[in-house]
Amino acid sequence: MERVVRALQILAGKPPAQGALPVLYQATARSALSDEYVGPFKGGRPSVTKIPPAALDLTAAERLWRLSAELTGVRYEALREPGASAA
Repeated sequence: MERVVRALQILAGKPPAQGALPVLYQATARSALSDEYVGPFKGGRPSVTKIPPAALDLTAAERLWRLSAELTGVRYEALREPGASAA
């Protein structure tokens, strides 16, 4: 299975340095806005694009958050907004 995953990474993936470009752009570019989605490359460079609708699904986000906490055993109470109830 590991060989199959590695082969897919080689065929469809990006080198680590190229994959990091959108994050580096968002973190360092003076023109980057906090509500932008820097996504798929155009011409080898990060580009601002529309946020995928699935990324805005709050129900899915809550499920993922709870499942992540359950599977890892890590609780993120410090990250909750003041006054928010713990689930």
